[in-house]
Amino acid sequence: MNFFQNKRQPFFLSSTRERGILRPKPIHSFHLLVLAYNSALAFNTICLITESYPNVIWAELGYFLPLAICGSLAIFNPLSLVYSIPSIDSESDDFNRPNKNFLDIMGFIFIIHPYILFIPSVVLSGYYSDINDFKNATFYFKIHYISWAISAVFYLTLLSYLYYKLINIINYQIKFMEQNDDNNYDINIWRRAKRNINNPMIHLIGGVIFQIILSITFAVSYKEITIFIDGINILYYFCWNILIPFTGLISEISFLYNILFLNKKPKWWFILKSNSQQSQIIKYNIDINNSNNTSI
Repeated sequence: MNFFQNKRQPFFLSSTRERGILRPKPIHSFHLLVLAYNSALAFNTICLITESYPNVIWAELGYFLPLAICGSLAIFNPLSLVYSIPSIDSESDDFNRPNKNFLDIMGFIFIIHPYILFIPSVVLSGYYSDINDFKNATFYFKIHYISWAISAVFYLTLLSYLYYKLINIINYQIKFMEQNDDNNYDINIWRRAKRNINNPMIHLIGGVIFQIILSITFAVSYKEITIFIDGINILYYFCWNILIPFTGLISEISFLYNILFLNKKPKWWFILKSNSQQSQIIKYNIDINNSNNTSI
């Protein structure tokens, strides 16, 4: 909260006719995801160390909480990137952003889906573990992680679709500027923006693919009560409990240091913002001219 108050930056992008309800800012989305996931993970770790869970059901729910938060808030990242790119007037749907209502519907579905789809299998797995029915407990455990893999496939599909639309918009803008002999500096900035958006999206897609493979392998290979017998299980817990939170924490520290102390933002951020404002001004002037012509 201190960060938002000091910098006077709201969590959501400004409301426009082309933006839906869910329009988070890219960096703010990352801050929220890292803070929420690491906080939930720390809470679960403390409860496990202090043996605060009354039974296995609550322990399973506590372990599920960080994963649910990650699955919920992950949709903010692609949405924030899509809405950060200014819209382009084009007759082809390939060069326009997806419909805002579609993005809102998909966003709300992904936000609530972990808590609706996965909690039953988590509770049943914990319940059968409490009564020492490890056959059924393992069955629902596998169902839970296979469901995660299926959910990740749908997320990957949506992510790939948004990435395709996003890159088409940027390529269209670059081509338009080249045909009109615009400033080479502006064109280079847009090309740099393309690279800067390519990297996080490709890494995000690669991470989701890795998670799909890991979840399926983890579910199928889980055959022992003692998890550390299987190397796949060790890899899974290492990724979710050490690698991901540690990487997120280091990135968060770097972001906050640059913003709070160095007051730095990437150059492509300013050119996109400038182009967005210019496109709105041009559209506004066109509307005025059209209205004047109509009145005449």
